Amino acid sequence: MVITSMDIAQAFDSLLHGLLDQALRARRVHPTLARALLQEYQDLRARVSVGDSGPSDWFPYTKGGRQGGAETPEVFNLVVEFLLEPVIEEWRQRGLGFTMGEHEPITHAVWADNFYVFSKDPQEAAIMFKDITQAFYEAGFSWKPDSLQVLLSHSFPEQAIMCIDTLLYGKSDIPVVDKMLVLGTMLDREGSTATSMEYRFSQAAKCYWSHSKTLEARGGGISHKLRGFSSAVGGTLLHGSEGWVLTRERLHQLRTWENQKLRRTLRMRRRPDEGRQTHFARTATAIGDTFKKLGYKRLHHRALTAVHR
Repeated sequence: MVITSMDIAQAFDSLLHGLLDQALRARRVHPTLARALLQEYQDLRARVSVGDSGPSDWFPYTKGGRQGGAETPEVFNLVVEFLLEPVIEEWRQRGLGFTMGEHEPITHAVWADNFYVFSKDPQEAAIMFKDITQAFYEAGFSWKPDSLQVLLSHSFPEQAIMCIDTLLYGKSDIPVVDKMLVLGTMLDREGSTATSMEYRFSQAAKCYWSHSKTLEARGGGISHKLRGFSSAVGGTLLHGSEGWVLTRERLHQLRTWENQKLRRTLRMRRRPDEGRQTHFARTATAIGDTFKKLGYKRLHHRALTAVHR
């Protein structure tokens, strides 16, 4: 498997107004809504001034979403879908994309202005990258050069580098990386659960500290604190856990991490003359009993449920 990652440079600012009408028609947006959106982008003019100089002459403003406009992200998504549709159809007809069993090939994923293309091998990845690049460059978009990366599964040579000759890119070497963040999940060449978990632990720790003032406040209700911990911190940690391979050691790692944070949340202090291991065992039991009493699921139970879903 090969994953190619790319981000659109200045995504909203590069949006050509002339594409919007075509995109709205192609996506079959209700005429009333389409007319309302198009009115916001018709006959726009702008002028600029630099320093103490006077303003320039008025000029047509035909590019870019409205700054702060609530509709701008949705308008951008409509245009992206419009541009991708013929590309995806051609990929489907040619059988391109990564196939799992008897399912339809997986060709791509999109999150905001981040794109990921999934291919069987480097040669196919080069073809798919050229197709999507041509479609977006012809529409006035471009990639951020430092966003272009390729992750190869361990079955391909480690020194493999993809050189892709595109319509507008010329000869461009795209670096092969050992790890890639895909939709919030850290992947490596081996598909290692350890790599994914390590990244999620780091993100969950940041989430915990951002909420620590509330979670560690004196006098807060235990139920309220645990609900906040389970929702915010637990949700962050378990993002993408459906793909984890959970061994006994990894479940223990989840329990240990959760207990460590909950001792702070529930203000479980070490008693005088209490040994470290005794303290850990006593508080771990108390945490488990509290979760059971309130009906909340521990993180390792939630992870197991996600894997077996």
